[in-house]
Amino acid sequence: MRRFSLFLVASLGLICVSGSKKETHVVTFHVQADATTSPKRKFEWPVGSQYFYEKSPALHWRHIQAYAPFAGDDGLWGAVFQLSSSGRNALRSAVSRAQGRYLICVVQGEPRGILLMDHTVEDGLIVQWERLTGEDLALFDKHFARAAETE
Repeated sequence: MRRFSLFLVASLGLICVSGSKKETHVVTFHVQADATTSPKRKFEWPVGSQYFYEKSPALHWRHIQAYAPFAGDDGLWGAVFQLSSSGRNALRSAVSRAQGRYLICVVQGEPRGILLMDHTVEDGLIVQWERLTGEDLALFDKHFARAAETE
């Protein structure tokens, strides 16, 4: 009976610890879904449109080494993300399998903008041109180093 009690207490402790440390998806990039993608594996954006994107990201925040913010055309912010070598490979793979389709940027679960994948990117940089807020930049500062400022 005592072993069961210890097991129960240890299990509850692990559940509480794992529940309090929620994994966050700071920024992710998702490839436009094709006609064969299962409805369970895609999401629509903008809602009510005909544009669907894969739920599983092609690039996630762990692929990013650094970022550099800049003033966006919409009065908010944009950012250049510098990818790690695994991020470069993931982007190269996404472009090769889905060239001509879109890549959507999602920050904290909210879609922010789309990019056309029209050519292979060799410099390891990906740009979100607008729709980033000051809160987004503060979040990025917690997770990424600042790259050299862009012009």
